Amino acid sequence: MYDHTLGRIRDSDDASIAFRVFSWVLCAHPDVLSPHCLQRALSFDPETKAFDKDDITPIPLILSACQGLVVAGETVRFIHYSTYEYMKRAELDNLPDPHFLAAITCLVGALPLRIISVIDPFSRLLNQPLVSSIHLRARRPLFGM
Repeated sequence: MYDHTLGRIRDSDDASIAFRVFSWVLCAHPDVLSPHCLQRALSFDPETKAFDKDDITPIPLILSACQGLVVAGETVRFIHYSTYEYMKRAELDNLPDPHFLAAITCLVGALPLRIISVIDPFSRLLNQPLVSSIHLRARRPLFGM
């Protein structure tokens, strides 16, 4: 069932939104990720290391992109625990490790611009094909926890 839904999402125009939402829901504490926080997180561009305050994704579009796998109330979460378990094992279309993406987003949101240059070398290193999060986890078991 989840394979079929994920396949439909991959083929949709909003796949990028859905996979970024899945990354955030995977690594966020269930009681913390409010719809507003998710919208703010989605406005972050990992390549430019910047937030676009004019690029706020509406909640109905987020829910539509996720095709029923995510619900939003006071918090945003997967529809069921089995969805969470499935997503932990799923390939989310070459997105960075969810915890890495969250860490960079939170750091950029909290730090002055001159500090961002410290993040760039680390970011480039993790995006190299030979140093993916899978390889890092194999060499450093605590990476990504």
